Amino acid sequence: MSDTEYTEEQYEEMFEEIDRLFPDAKFGISTTFLPILDELLTDKKQIFISNSRNCYCWDGIDVPKQEFFEIKGEKITYKYLLNELIRLDFNPECNHNYLEIIDKVSDIQYSLFLGS
Repeated sequence: MSDTEYTEEQYEEMFEEIDRLFPDAKFGISTTFLPILDELLTDKKQIFISNSRNCYCWDGIDVPKQEFFEIKGEKITYKYLLNELIRLDFNPECNHNYLEIIDKVSDIQYSLFLGS
């Protein structure tokens, strides 16, 4: 999202801002979302978010390999989506719990990319 370089102090301020905006998140949120939080993710009023559980953290565990979240709203911005994931109690429960990218799969489906 951005190739800008920041000082350690600037990074700390950005992480503090993420923590202030999303204190109840059970997942990390990349600071690259800060400048686009108020931008529309989609003009649709209903979308589906998928999270794949295809990393080594889930080896041998009997859970669905993908989970889906339905998001409804009049204005689905990045901030709205993140708050809805928090409200829906999204918790990756794995070592890869840092949200880096939201990929558009189709007009109504998006996929989360989580790193560690």
